Amino acid sequence: MSLRAAAVALGLLAAQLALSLALLAWRPAVEPVPPAPAAAHLALMTLGDAQAAYRLGALSVQNFGDTGGRTLPLADYDYERLTAWFDALTELDPEAWHVPVLAATYYGLTPVAEDARTVTAWLHRHAMAQPAARWRLLAQAVHLARHQLADLPLALTLARDLAAFEVAAMPIWTRQLPAQILAEMGDVAAARREIEAIERRFPDLPEAERHYHREFLDGL
Repeated sequence: MSLRAAAVALGLLAAQLALSLALLAWRPAVEPVPPAPAAAHLALMTLGDAQAAYRLGALSVQNFGDTGGRTLPLADYDYERLTAWFDALTELDPEAWHVPVLAATYYGLTPVAEDARTVTAWLHRHAMAQPAARWRLLAQAVHLARHQLADLPLALTLARDLAAFEVAAMPIWTRQLPAQILAEMGDVAAARREIEAIERRFPDLPEAERHYHREFLDGL
């Protein structure tokens, strides 16, 4: 290689490095959550295959914000748009658990209280539509309200809705949540009434649960 050719090559390399360094400081704005399309539009993208549309859409929701070599914090997301995506995908497959669990265990952990409330409200509404199939999601909503939001009145409201479900498969701890939250709130008399109501409603409780109730009441 001639000296002139080597100089040109070095010049081009230097120009490329300079351009790369300049571009490091410039990044286009990224919108983490695009507007949610209607369920019918999502299905149209997969030629009417609702299951394929659900899976592709759920994968998109799972990866929102992880684009362009960057990962955006949950605090930067638009949660009204997110819940619109949840609704559209649930319409495609009302029985699927991927999106509701993603909402409860990932997006619900946002540090922004109002956004966590938006997710909690969506879980509540989603569970109330099909209590027998979705009661676990309402239990997750209680957990978010109680621990993520530290909003005991909201947690109590959600826990009472959960405990009122006529779903035989629900474990007894779902009925005990209102009493536990009332005890946290310092309302000992109401917590005691909740436990007494459980024992009247479920006269065939296992002895282990009755023992728990005795210990709980003794600790009030």
